[in-house]
Amino acid sequence: MRYLFIFMLTIMTLLGEPLKFSPLPMDKAPKIFLQYNSVLQYLEEQTGYKFELVYSSSYKDLIRNFKLGKIDVIELGPLPFVKLKKDYKDAEAFLTFKSKNGKANYTCDVMTSDENIDSLKDLFELNLHKKIFLTRRLSTCGYLMTEFMFKNYNKTLDDYHYNYIGTHSDVLLELLLTPNSIGTVKSTVGNKYKHLKFRKIAQSASIPGFAFIANKKTISPKVIKKIQDAVLKLNPLENESDREIVSTWGANIKYGAIKTKPNTYKTVEKAAQEILMKDDKNR
Repeated sequence: MRYLFIFMLTIMTLLGEPLKFSPLPMDKAPKIFLQYNSVLQYLEEQTGYKFELVYSSSYKDLIRNFKLGKIDVIELGPLPFVKLKKDYKDAEAFLTFKSKNGKANYTCDVMTSDENIDSLKDLFELNLHKKIFLTRRLSTCGYLMTEFMFKNYNKTLDDYHYNYIGTHSDVLLELLLTPNSIGTVKSTVGNKYKHLKFRKIAQSASIPGFAFIANKKTISPKVIKKIQDAVLKLNPLENESDREIVSTWGANIKYGAIKTKPNTYKTVEKAAQEILMKDDKNR
């Protein structure tokens, strides 16, 4: 029965039913269409399947439609995927994307502009109540991993004044503008601003990059593998013609990818099990 279901899904795709793809809504609709139309055109050429770009106005909208079977493939960061997988087992991460440095992972780094602090331990031992800047609520390097690092010292963010700022670059800007503050950013972003000489006072374990997530209720393993193979054949960091292909793709997915490995989300899952997010507390 299972194989008949997979066969029917494949036939429906080949007969012209488009595969619906939606990225995490981090930008306005026009910018997202510009970044992902060329991605889907490439996938159509390589796989023979038709694709349709679906704009999701919010994270809640994206996840709801994915669970309802209205979207076949989505793009998510690690924390949103772990939250989705927790109550929707048919979500499968199958491609993990690299950063510009060629790595498919990063760390969450707690940074400060205070020259007198060398570690989080200093912050806590000196009982310094500094302003803390975080990225978006659903960012893995936001509340989740910062709280996870605080927990190592039996401390909690809830005892401090913290604000969600926006992008990782926005956090670094706030650190510049606010004397003796701290903030958490992705290492791939923080490394771009080494010349500003922020001090790194804590670093998380390795975190996976953005990923393509398949809805196993709506597409077959064969379709997933074709998409996977099409992306994995690209090596834009070393091959000039591949670099040209991905030149208009979104920054999260334009540097190549690897096949998502088992236990890729182990660190994030452990943190999510131990840290109750604010929205979970209020349910």
